[in-house]
Amino acid sequence: MTAVVPIQSAKPAAGITPQRVGVLLVNLGTPDSADANGVRVYLKEFLSDPRVIENQGLLWKLALNGVILRTRPARKARDYQKIWNTEKNESPLKTITRAQSDKLAASIADHDHVVVDWAMRYGNPSIRAGIDALTAQGCDRLLVVPLYPQYSAATSATVCDEVFRVLDVPDAVRMQLCVGTSIAIILPTTVRSYITHREKGLVIPRVIRLWALPAVIGVSCGAVIAAFAPPEPGVAGRIVSPTSFSRTRSASASIPPGVDSVSPTTPASIRRAPKIVPVNPAAIRTKASRRFMEWRLRGCSSSARSPHGRQPGP
Repeated sequence: MTAVVPIQSAKPAAGITPQRVGVLLVNLGTPDSADANGVRVYLKEFLSDPRVIENQGLLWKLALNGVILRTRPARKARDYQKIWNTEKNESPLKTITRAQSDKLAASIADHDHVVVDWAMRYGNPSIRAGIDALTAQGCDRLLVVPLYPQYSAATSATVCDEVFRVLDVPDAVRMQLCVGTSIAIILPTTVRSYITHREKGLVIPRVIRLWALPAVIGVSCGAVIAAFAPPEPGVAGRIVSPTSFSRTRSASASIPPGVDSVSPTTPASIRRAPKIVPVNPAAIRTKASRRFMEWRLRGCSSSARSPHGRQPGP
């Protein structure tokens, strides 16, 4: 999945006209060194992410700081040492990601207005550093490409969360961005997949006829629910599926500086622009819709993280 936003919070370097597009490839992350201290820093950042471990309460903090970060780093450091790229003093994942970025940049070298860089969700180079580097080169639009084979809360969603934080995207418009471009990506991808499978004789017409209409109705109803269901008063909304999003400068033009969210008590002059707000299952009126959203949230939180590159698991 990809995500497209303009860079508003950062300013380009002096003398450079912001007319360029930055492409940021984002991978999982890696320790800065193959010793216990480097792995400990990486694990602390990784396991402190609420997208990875949702319950960041006192019990988890005690387990993390009292047990996991005292015993696991030394064992994992020995695993990293077995595969460590000693020539560049980095993990294989960092080497592979840099190579992907370089090859992509070379393949589109004839597009002078596109700049390619890479970053890690955890560790270095960070997403903030990547965005700052692209901004310094005059990029005023950003294409974020999480390098995961599938969506889950612990993969693509946490990348989008971090991009949102770096760019100071208001909470009130995040769902609007996610829903809009998710549909824009899902529909053409589905059509292409159907055509490809039909050409190979892998399509079962009976199944298509049986599920085509219910699938379209379900997706449409889900989009409407996500778009117009009001958040529960006093309860902050939650991003369900920030796999991809797009945004223009006019999307939040009517939101005054300092206004981070929209609530029922917000003046109408502020509320009329972002009609789509983060969704909370308790705020959905019908029992069936609420059950579906609760199931969707459980699915996002329980999706497993898949390994990338050849580096050991955390």
